[in-house]
Amino acid sequence: MKVMLVNTPLGREGDSSEIASAVSFLCSSDASYITGTDLLVDGGTTANMSRIERGSMFVSFST
Repeated sequence: MKVMLVNTPLGREGDSSEIASAVSFLCSSDASYITGTDLLVDGGTTANMSRIERGSMFVSFST
């Protein structure tokens, strides 16, 4: 986990309320025109990764 925090621009773990806020937004009418995309709530971790790095990271989390 410490390795991931080093690569996170915010430098900290996410809080459950931050995830809840993202879910609340997606369930609201404000998100009514959002389709077919991913909403990453990761403190910016994936912002500076290449597509290959992002893909391999998600594969490793899913196995």
